[in-house]
Amino acid sequence: MPGGFSAWLGRPSESNALYLENRFLQYAHALCAAQEFRARGVAAIDAAGSPAFAGLPETFAALLANEMDPREPVSDDLYAMKQRASTGSPHHEFPLRTAGAQPSWGLVCRGEKQGMVTHAQMLREAYPGATYGHNRRTFRVTRVNRNDRTVELAGAHYAAPTFPLLQVMAFPSFEKAFGLRRSDVGFVAEVTVQVHARVVGFQTAGCGGDKHMYGPASPFSAGELGGLLSTTGVCWFFDGVPAGSETIGRQIVEAFCSDFAIHPGDVEVSPFIARATPLGREVRGLVVYDATPGSLRLTAQLFTNFAQLVARARERAAQDDAAGGDAPEGESLDGLDALLTAVSGLQEQRVDEPEFSPFRRADDWLDMVAPGETALLMESDGTAMEVVVESFRCSPGGVVYGFPRNAKGERRWVAHARVRPLGCTTRMVRWNPETDERVAVA
Repeated sequence: MPGGFSAWLGRPSESNALYLENRFLQYAHALCAAQEFRARGVAAIDAAGSPAFAGLPETFAALLANEMDPREPVSDDLYAMKQRASTGSPHHEFPLRTAGAQPSWGLVCRGEKQGMVTHAQMLREAYPGATYGHNRRTFRVTRVNRNDRTVELAGAHYAAPTFPLLQVMAFPSFEKAFGLRRSDVGFVAEVTVQVHARVVGFQTAGCGGDKHMYGPASPFSAGELGGLLSTTGVCWFFDGVPAGSETIGRQIVEAFCSDFAIHPGDVEVSPFIARATPLGREVRGLVVYDATPGSLRLTAQLFTNFAQLVARARERAAQDDAAGGDAPEGESLDGLDALLTAVSGLQEQRVDEPEFSPFRRADDWLDMVAPGETALLMESDGTAMEVVVESFRCSPGGVVYGFPRNAKGERRWVAHARVRPLGCTTRMVRWNPETDERVAVA
């Protein structure tokens, strides 16, 4: 047996991770457990005192108790899951392997169901106009139906491969962080992150492949497709350091996944933009974020061991460079060296625990998206689309946002909880619904 394989077999077993702290996973299981208890004729339960739930987080016990005997409204970020569970069995809506994921999309060809894809897979593989391979057959995606979450396919034996024109931008929030280290020239922070991904078209693979942009003239989609991911991640920025290079970010991710047994598909790297930062000014940097909705906080170890992982990435890059790899390792080595020097000057900062809600409330005041600003409208299927807010007001059903009139002269009003700021780029105002006073939020 080769020595390398023997060494691999001799490595210690990797630790298991159950991700018990994830609120989305907790709520999915609470919905399932509540249905099972009701089927047994149990009207209420003291989940916190039950031996069956010993060792589980207190938040799970609270979620389950509230499902059995509702005393508080379901929070905005969990309400979509509540709606899904109310239309059928939560056990079917939230399969064990994907309990925290966004709703799945059905693949349909000539009325026959071919399979399922997640929302993320739809954006990357089964977008309108895509060449999609399934069960050794080649299809063309002719349409994506948001109302019933289906992807319509048509046979396409000789279709050229395609790839999506995907735009991804992350928007971290530094108001309350899990952890922060900073210096006069930069910072590393573990924070909540809002990731906005949108497909604006697709391109045919190969030299000179044609680009197809979505729009009114497109036979595939009249507009772009998007999705919003609320999660956590580790972001960094340093003056004079090329830390915005995604190549460097991917090298750090590779070192992180290798050293801490994290699956590469569970974390992603993206550029970010933020106005309010620990440096007191707008910056653009890199963020490595947890790809699971709600976050499993897999990147917490990246923050704790950031300096060591940058050094590890530098070591791996040097080995690849010595081996004569095709990647431009020399440029990466310079960037990683500069990043290592910058990280050595960081100081630990005291922080508070972050809140997941994008809306804050103080006394009778609400933080609202300012009129004329671009924000995200959350759809019931978990997707999001960019909208321009025209106004907001009180209605008999609560606070609502109004959008510009459409071609028919109709204005749409939606509940304010469905509209969320686009990261740190959306200007906000603090509003008192009783007096209509408005104060700009810095």
